[in-house]
Amino acid sequence: MAKACFICLEPGHIACDCPKNTSNKNYVLLKEFRTTKLIKIDKKQDEGQEVVDNGKLIISNQLPEEGNFEEEVKTTDYCTICSGIPSTTEKLDLHIFLNGQFGEICDLWIEKRNGNEPRQALIYFAKPEGVQKAVSIKQKIKFQTSQITLESCSEKLKELTQIRRTALKSEESQDEVSSQQRNTIQDLGALLKLLNQVRSTVAKREGGYPSISPNHLIQIKFACDILYLIVSRNHAAIEVIEEAQITKDLIQLFGSLVKSDIMSSIRSIVDAKGYRDDRREANPLYEQMKKDDINIIRDQCLIIGQPDQVQNDASVALGILMRARNIEFNFRKRIIKQLKKLIKNEKDIEEFVSIIDIFSGWACKKSNIPDIASDGFIQFMTQFAKSPEENIQAYTLELFLILAENNFQVEQEIRQAVDDYGLLDITGTFGLEVDYRAFVQTQKWGNHKLLNTIIKIIKLRDDYEQSDPYKQVQMMDNQMFSDLQSIIKEANDQVSKSVSQKSPVSSLTMGIINNICAFVVSALNNNQEIMVNRITKTKIPQILISSMKNIPSSQIKGIQILVIYHIAADGFDLTSKELYKYGAAQVLSKSVTKPMAEMVVINSLVCLQNLVGSGLQVVNSESTFKYQMSLRTLHPYYDDFQQFDILGALEQCINDFRSSAKICSYASRVLAIVCKGRVIPSQRLRTIIASLKKIYNIQSRSSKELQEILLYFEELFQDGKAKMRQTIKEILPENYLWSLVDKKLYSLQFNKVVDFGDGFQHNPAFSSFLLNESVLQLLVWYKEDQRMDQICTIINQLEFSGIEELKGKNAKDDKWKKMKNQWDQLRKILQLVSEMKDQDMSVGAMVLVRTGISQYFFGITEEWVEEEIISISLSALNKISSEIDDFLLYNLISSQICKWIAFIIDECKHRRLSSVVKEQAVQYAAYLAIRGEQMSQLMEVNHAIESIVKLASKDIIPGLNKIDQQYMIFYSSEVIQYISMNVGPVLINKLIHQLNIIKLISKHVCSPGGGGIDNDDIIGSSLRNFTNILKNLEKKKSQPREKQLLDDAKEKIEEQGLVQEDDAMLFYYDKRQSIGVFSCARDLQYKLQY
Repeated sequence: MAKACFICLEPGHIACDCPKNTSNKNYVLLKEFRTTKLIKIDKKQDEGQEVVDNGKLIISNQLPEEGNFEEEVKTTDYCTICSGIPSTTEKLDLHIFLNGQFGEICDLWIEKRNGNEPRQALIYFAKPEGVQKAVSIKQKIKFQTSQITLESCSEKLKELTQIRRTALKSEESQDEVSSQQRNTIQDLGALLKLLNQVRSTVAKREGGYPSISPNHLIQIKFACDILYLIVSRNHAAIEVIEEAQITKDLIQLFGSLVKSDIMSSIRSIVDAKGYRDDRREANPLYEQMKKDDINIIRDQCLIIGQPDQVQNDASVALGILMRARNIEFNFRKRIIKQLKKLIKNEKDIEEFVSIIDIFSGWACKKSNIPDIASDGFIQFMTQFAKSPEENIQAYTLELFLILAENNFQVEQEIRQAVDDYGLLDITGTFGLEVDYRAFVQTQKWGNHKLLNTIIKIIKLRDDYEQSDPYKQVQMMDNQMFSDLQSIIKEANDQVSKSVSQKSPVSSLTMGIINNICAFVVSALNNNQEIMVNRITKTKIPQILISSMKNIPSSQIKGIQILVIYHIAADGFDLTSKELYKYGAAQVLSKSVTKPMAEMVVINSLVCLQNLVGSGLQVVNSESTFKYQMSLRTLHPYYDDFQQFDILGALEQCINDFRSSAKICSYASRVLAIVCKGRVIPSQRLRTIIASLKKIYNIQSRSSKELQEILLYFEELFQDGKAKMRQTIKEILPENYLWSLVDKKLYSLQFNKVVDFGDGFQHNPAFSSFLLNESVLQLLVWYKEDQRMDQICTIINQLEFSGIEELKGKNAKDDKWKKMKNQWDQLRKILQLVSEMKDQDMSVGAMVLVRTGISQYFFGITEEWVEEEIISISLSALNKISSEIDDFLLYNLISSQICKWIAFIIDECKHRRLSSVVKEQAVQYAAYLAIRGEQMSQLMEVNHAIESIVKLASKDIIPGLNKIDQQYMIFYSSEVIQYISMNVGPVLINKLIHQLNIIKLISKHVCSPGGGGIDNDDIIGSSLRNFTNILKNLEKKKSQPREKQLLDDAKEKIEEQGLVQEDDAMLFYYDKRQSIGVFSCARDLQYKLQY
């Protein structure tokens, strides 16, 4: 297969060799945090992907929404204007073209499409050299079928960019306009007025309006975009816009070059807010704009000779403004005629649906219905009432429902169009109120006995939604589930009958199924844990999935997918495994290709990812234990995915939705996980890799996704043979990967080792550090593939033996006592890593090592608490830690180890393990902290002590903290006791001055009587910490530095009010003497006095 360059799209070479690639560093360093486990998908991200066509890698997609890019662009100084862009250009195509021509581009803003008119964009370069090179080219540049130009931005335009960034960061508010928003709107109004004055002055002097310069042109477009952003976040801002007479100034700027842009912006502003239910009511903006603006728009835009796009935007804007109103006859006919013309030619689904929505709003007034229904419009729309695209069908049926409710003559035409029960196909899309109205209208036309079943479910839904949470739980009794199960079983029989007759499932049957799904989803939304527990004890999920498997793809609805989505909300539980057994994956595979609505596809892919995650669970014979297998294990569902052509559906999904990076990203994830370790057919492999590569290439602002994609590449490389590895190297060249590494972030000024989830993942430095590790984790395979193969072989053997032992575990079996020998395998792994001469490669290798060994060494002992096994493990880990150098220890210790130690101490607290094991665990934690002081000299970071102090000083709120949280505070305090007695002055100084330990922990000991904290273990341990610090320093108080530290410590303790003049600590001795707090307090007092 010929290689294809993703910059110039020509075969025969790759991007790093492309003559148009003027920079090897034309990608942006990523920020955020990485996940190396299968996770629930974040539905908010939307990036692009690369797809396969005729053996070439074809790039065709868009970058993330423009609303996200300014948050990461650090400066607006390095930006240029790009004009003359073809109307059909995708944002990503332009981004990659300019990236290859001029160097690293942070991002770009491109105006929305306006028919066939050329577009403009703002290009943000990472460095001034990019700007200089771009604006130095005076001639036009060939791009696709057009000639584009680049020129410098004016200072005013740069100022507008900053204003737009501020508008993006503003919080949504429905009630009031902030002073900042008001000032922004007024400034924009002043700018537009100034532009109009300049043009008027020139027109008087020269006898005609001048052409608009690219800078002024894009300022107008940018101003419109900012106004839209403000209104979309704050509906009240429209009043300020009207006060500033901005719409009038916009309309005065109408001209051949900007009329379409301005009209499009006005349309966006009037439609910035308002959900579907709101759109059946009169638009509140109408009163503000009815005097002059509406007439100006009508007279200047809805006239013969204007471009189609201008007339279309004008008709849509007026249609939105004038919904649910009685409109003057001629004006009404004019707008409706244009809207009908538009809907008959519209290919974009979202735009098509918005036009139907306008007709529905107008149909709420009976006087508008004859003109809507004229000229065979209902007959034309009938074809969409059975559309397999859910949004088109649902909005069409709602329009028919409103027309039938409000006009008797039209009602009969609607009945003929959809038959007696066709309106029931709307069930589950818009909510209970619309479902009930569709039932009422259907009941007028037919009297089938199944209508009684439908109204029974609708009433159940209504009763549930009207009830308080307590009553909702009461309603979910055995009788209710038994009734639902009987109903869904009868519906399933009807589905099977339709399948046997090779006919579509009747609307009545679908109405029953979708109503039940709507109820289940509502119950799961409100009481998920209770509902999942109860519904999975019935056969309802199994019967529903059985029905969905037989329902034709064209009748699959989003509400059905949501049932699976909510029940299988976690990919790491037994429920997801059960749904997979019922055939949920086959159902979902029917809903990931066109013509499914994009949100349905996304939800289906989320479910599929959760299901494949459940496939990585190993359960013992009693079904009481889950074990997370490595993502590198051959996936047990692969054969099923192959047999039922789910793999083919996912590939088709990537091709169908090539314009949605979000969808392709999710589909690629599922493919990558299920196919791992297999011999993947060449075409499928290139589909996966191309999709991941393109997503990676454009997700420069979402490093959580990027790091996960890098992980997939690393796993594909690990599992692949020589040919696959070579393909990955070609797509992700080594020099490109090196360009992402920031060596200054190899060390951190905060704790990387004991990450207990206290917000470190949101620290930008931590995010960049994890990006380094992700890149190096892939690079090490490029450079050290033989050693990495050896390491993986050992890890896979450990995982396999551990899983097999879990399956057949016998507490008395001697094989469990072989654990000690297994730790020797870790020594072999570390030896292989130490043989790597390049320290960068060692970092990448240790990422794999940490991930590979953590579950085997620590997960097993957590699930099967055996004193001897845990003691052996602690001894082995301690010995290994003492044998390896600081670099390897730094890269070996992870949060998993620290949480494992905390788990062991917790088991000791509950007397499931002895005090001997507790002493081993505490000493090892202290050893790491002390060793961290030594490592900090080399790596500028002390690994453990900072997080231990943060844990020990956590706030305790009586009645709110969980018991295990208090245990964690106590255990951390005990570790600090050990440290404070054994470390030298460097770390003592850090505890006192940098970490401010005395102030942080003193809040746990200042609690007289019954107020505040009442955990005697924590009080006593905190007091002993202070005493130990003083004892440690007293040993060396002859040294000036130690003497000063001792004085500082005493002063800080007294500053916290721990001592009173009468030598009485702030504790009630009678309550605390018997449990040792009294003696701790006296010891501290003694040390403070002498």
